[in-house]
Amino acid sequence: MLTSLLTPKQRIVSIPSPFDISWLRSAKECQRLFNYIKQLPAHKVMDTLSLNNAKQIISLLTEPLADIAKNIADNVNECKTHRLAIKEFSGTIDELEKQLYIPSVEIITESLDRPKTVCSDGECCERIKVNGITEIIYTGECHSPCYLHFNHSNFLGNIRLLQCKAFNKQSGRDRDPGQAKQSWFARTISAPVGLIRAANTVCHECGHSYEKHRHLLYETRAKLSKVHNKELDSRLESARNEAAIKERQIQCLNERIVEMETENETILKSMSMFARFLADNALTPVNDAFKDYVQFMIETVRYGPPDGAHTGAAVERLECILREYNEEKALIEESAKRGAEGVITAGDIDKCVDKLCGLKHKGTQIAQMLAQQRRSKVKNHDRQNNLVYSPQTNTRLGVSKMFCDKMSN
Repeated sequence: MLTSLLTPKQRIVSIPSPFDISWLRSAKECQRLFNYIKQLPAHKVMDTLSLNNAKQIISLLTEPLADIAKNIADNVNECKTHRLAIKEFSGTIDELEKQLYIPSVEIITESLDRPKTVCSDGECCERIKVNGITEIIYTGECHSPCYLHFNHSNFLGNIRLLQCKAFNKQSGRDRDPGQAKQSWFARTISAPVGLIRAANTVCHECGHSYEKHRHLLYETRAKLSKVHNKELDSRLESARNEAAIKERQIQCLNERIVEMETENETILKSMSMFARFLADNALTPVNDAFKDYVQFMIETVRYGPPDGAHTGAAVERLECILREYNEEKALIEESAKRGAEGVITAGDIDKCVDKLCGLKHKGTQIAQMLAQQRRSKVKNHDRQNNLVYSPQTNTRLGVSKMFCDKMSN
């Protein structure tokens, strides 16, 4: 054999070293990795774009859907109250004619020209009753306009609010895009003594924690109107039958209650699906913004102006919304564990949004609020990314400023 002709020293040299063995193993594994990658299908970029778009839509719809869920509960309550009044009505036909309407509580949405940071603490806002519905009036503005840009934010107490000038006077993120950006060194030099510090968790304006603050893009208020039943009006003129008219009016109210409750169920199922989708596609744990907002509304009503039984009924309606939402969410999570349902995709989210926008009573309003949220976000994004070019003169001051800007980047 050839190995028998080698000297002992040559035999030792011919044995691969641990480094050689490790190198060969690494090269083999790399080649195996490349072979595996080559047989994989190409990544679909549109899937990533669809995923991000679905997340964006969910973020925009969270607060409006919570407002509409509460609005539906208010509508159902108004219909039940009016139904009881019709049942107990004992007046004349002429008086009954004035009661032939469907009570409707509508949400009036008003976009803000600029976003603002406000405090929801009891000392910084007033809770008033309008037609039995609690509304919040913010008596002060902690920072307006606020130029922070939120991609995905919780309703209340977002940690990014610490970058607002209400908490950090020297914040470089919360600045007017129309003004030239100052360097960190320039902000430090121009700041008064004692203000060079990290962001405070307590607002400089009101003294409350950032957890009590929210970033507003729009404001809402409720409007109670009466939708008259034209069919009953015509039958009233022909029949003048009080019992039949009352029965038909009660039937119309019952139909509206059922339709409203069905739409509310659709909204809660959709939000449960949205929460599951975000949890499945998030790199980090996400908070349940819908749940947080409903809990905030419960506290708003509970600690608002006392209104006897109306306050308790309003709290009960909101707690019912939260309870049904948690039940729907638990059902979806349980189905996912059993494998009874497939993975929720971005396409499923799009179909769900289309279904929400097609609801009989609240679909148009959902579509309008979503469009309004998008317009506000685009407008704020444009302002946030507006660049102002300020040419520097060839002076020592200009050179010094350029140096400071360079050091801050």
